[in-house]
Parts: sequence; C-alpha cells; structure tokens
Amino acid sequence: MRRRPSAQRSARPSSPRGELVLGLEPDAPQRVTGGRDPSRLRNATDPSRIVSMKHSALQEENCSIARTLAVLGERWTLVILRQAFMGRRRFDDIQRDLGVARNILTERLGTLVAEGILERRRYLERPPRDEYRLTPKGRDLYPVLISLMQWGDRYTAGDSGPPLRLVHLTCGHETNPAFVCSHCGDAMDPREVRPEPGPGVLAGAT
Repeated sequence: MRRRPSAQRSARPSSPRGELVLGLEPDAPQRVTGGRDPSRLRNATDPSRIVSMKHSALQEENCSIARTLAVLGERWTLVILRQAFMGRRRFDDIQRDLGVARNILTERLGTLVAEGILERRRYLERPPRDEYRLTPKGRDLYPVLISLMQWGDRYTAGDSGPPLRLVHLTCGHETNPAFVCSHCGDAMDPREVRPEPGPGVLAGAT
C-alpha cells in the first residue's frame, strides 16, 4: 500500500505567540500594495534561507544583518576589532596578544581595511611598517562590541564577575551603556517592537 505523501512543512519556523522575530511575522497583515508578492519581503530575514547559504552569499541578501555578517562574521574579526578599540594598532602587538596565525591576521586586517573599517598608516619607513586605526565607520561598531561584552558579562563571566568595567571619561563614573528607544527613551524590549518593511526591502520586492 502506498503511503500518502505528507504535506510539505513550511521552511519558516513558527514563533510563539507574543514573540517577535526580525522579519515580518507569517500571520501579520501585509501592508504591501501594487501587486507585490508579500512572501518576498520575508526573504530578507528568513532563517531557513540564511542558514543554508554559504558565508559569502550573505553579501547578496537584502538584509542589513546578513550583509554585516558577511564582513564581520569570520572567526577572529571581532576580537581584532576589540583590540583596536583597546588601542592595539600594530600587527605584531595584535598577533602576540591573540596568538592568531600571521596569515589569518593579515587576511582579516586586509578585509577590514578594504571595507573602510580600519585604515592603514605608515609609522616606520625602513623597514616599512604600518599600523591600523579605526575609521569613523569602524568606531560606529562600538555599540556592537559593547552589546557583545554585556551579553558575555551576563551569561559567560561566571562567579568571578566581568573581566572589564567601563568608565565614562566625561563624567568619571562607571557606566553600563543602555539600549533605549531614540524617541521615548524607554529600554528596547523585542516583545515591544514591531519590525516593518523599510524602503530597501520594498525596492527589492519590485
């Protein structure tokens, strides 16, 4: 006796009631007009699509998170940036601190320079030696590093406590940077935020 083929499951995982995801919710009413296919708007952050892709393919996704990971998602990249924010600028200093292979460090630094996150400055002519400094684009990643640090302090530091503390030089006090709404100042809770398609997603769906 032949088995009846089972219905194909949706590739998008369901979300518990009241929990928002970064893409459009499957059951949410679509606000798209002009005959556009609403399912295309969900492709930007559909986990089933992102998980199955190669890392380099993330750059082609119409999703700011995916495109950022295409630049920063390789192993060692974020800890190299951590060193840059802590004032480590020279290749040998970074390599000695991290213990990363020199060829890998060369590749990662090259990517960060090519992306405009670091800039190379010559500090010695003979022999030629360069140092790597954060650009304005690189300094804009500071909140990303701080958010990762705060998550690690909460969930990985253990009984000994966080390995670092932050002091705001302007006021001289220890600080714990907060993630708040730019309009009302309330703390940002994912259960209180509704993601909606932006102009870039709508343009990609035409």
